[in-house]
Amino acid sequence: MDEKQYLSVDGNSASGDVEALVRERVHSLYYDRDVNCARTTMLCLGELLGVSHRRADLCGRG
Repeated sequence: MDEKQYLSVDGNSASGDVEALVRERVHSLYYDRDVNCARTTMLCLGELLGVSHRRADLCGRG
């Protein structure tokens, strides 16, 4: 999944299956890229809600 593609809360994503997209995204971030649980959650929710995060927000540096 392209990191710039946003997931859609109303299910109108490219495949129409938000749950499958979230599962794929969590697998990619948490298992493949070793992003911790909290950051994975923030990234997925941000994509679902169309909210972008600054890198410093996710790294605890400001």
